[in-house]
Amino acid sequence: MISFRIFLFLICCVIISFSCTENNNKKLNVFVSIQPQKFFVEKIGGEKVDVSVFVKSGMSPENFEPLPSQLLKLSDADIYFTMGFQFEDRIVHNLLSDNSNLKIEATNKNITPLKVKSYEEIFNEDYNNKHKDEEHFHGLYDPHTWLSPSLVKMQAEVNLEAIINADSSNSDYYKNNFSVFIGEIDSLTNIISTNLSGVKNRNLLVFHPAWGYFCDEFNLKQIPIEIEGKEPGMKNLSNILDFIKSSNSKYILAESQNISPVINSISEETNLKIIHHNPLAENYYQNMIFLSEIIKENN
Repeated sequence: MISFRIFLFLICCVIISFSCTENNNKKLNVFVSIQPQKFFVEKIGGEKVDVSVFVKSGMSPENFEPLPSQLLKLSDADIYFTMGFQFEDRIVHNLLSDNSNLKIEATNKNITPLKVKSYEEIFNEDYNNKHKDEEHFHGLYDPHTWLSPSLVKMQAEVNLEAIINADSSNSDYYKNNFSVFIGEIDSLTNIISTNLSGVKNRNLLVFHPAWGYFCDEFNLKQIPIEIEGKEPGMKNLSNILDFIKSSNSKYILAESQNISPVINSISEETNLKIIHHNPLAENYYQNMIFLSEIIKENN
């Protein structure tokens, strides 16, 4: 009888041990909207997270529609980190009633959104002087917060808190990864600052206004050709051409995902190079250094 009880006790210990090991080895199932977020979450979560992305390489968040297979997989996720894109609102609205266990975290919740300026604000100093004390925003907010390294650190704090809440037993592991990640972001910021330190022309001519947060952090001025998805009319196109001629601009920065005949027309008329940069590239460090090198080498 005693031997049998000891046998049962040992069996229970094995079962409990196996159960604990299985739980410790189970990865958090995390969903994100874009590739850079995957980079950030994996930096913090390491081998203990499994990250899925909605907007794959070559796609654009502006016209993205999730696949049914993606939504099905999301329904079993532990966390979904949103970024501030319009398509996320539709997903979240549907999920709130379908999966009460899914934690939805807005990584941009502590960030003051940047308003995309109108052509009047960009080119008309008299307009700015007249309305400098007014709130005169009529367009959209810029969702490209990840292009500012300092804002990435704020988003990483949201990632860390949510991941620890979902898996507190590995909090020390996540905190250590977070500290390393923040140090790497600080080093990245120093590299970018060094690359841009000798740049005299601080105007950045772009097709789509995707680099506003980057420009704000590194003392550049973004001059977009397209605003709110609309190409400029004759008056604003004339302002853009005058700006190009007076500012000694040498190139137009365009997103890899957005191609328009207007860019080619302006390029041909002004003899500007068209340089493509992908704000959605997954390797964040490499991509941001590449962006600073574009500006440095074409100054």
